Amino acid sequence: MPIVGYETRMPGNAALQNIVFHLLAKDGVSLDHFQSLTNVSAASATGGYRKIVAIPEQVQYDIIKMQSENEDLLVPDYLERPDPTPVIDPALKVTKALRMRFSLLASSYATMLIREVTRISSAYATQKALSKANE
Repeated sequence: MPIVGYETRMPGNAALQNIVFHLLAKDGVSLDHFQSLTNVSAASATGGYRKIVAIPEQVQYDIIKMQSENEDLLVPDYLERPDPTPVIDPALKVTKALRMRFSLLASSYATMLIREVTRISSAYATQKALSKANE
C-alpha cells in the first residue's frame, strides 16, 4: 500500500492508482503538494510503501493466572531474565491473562496483531465500552 510523498512511485495497477488519486483529491491534495514541501522538514514526506499483511516472528505466548491488573507480566530485559510468575493468594479471585512476545517488521502495528488474536474490535466505541465495563 503506498504511503504518498514526494518520492512515491505510484503502483502500476490502474485501479489502485485511481483509488490513491481519488483519496488525495477528496482531501484537496495532489502529488505536487508533497513536492512543494520538500524544504519544510516539519511538513515534508518522502513516501514509501507499507506491507498490507505482516507475519510476526519469534512468537511466544502463555496463559497465566493472575489477580492484580497492575502486576508486571513482562520484563524489559527479557533476554537476561525470565518473565515474572504472579503470586497467587488462594483467598482472592483468580483471572487469566494471555502473555505474548513477538517481533514485527518496521511500520507494523502490535495493536493490530493483538486485535486479530483476541478478535476484539479496535474501534473507539468498542474500546470505550470495554473501559467503562471494567471501571
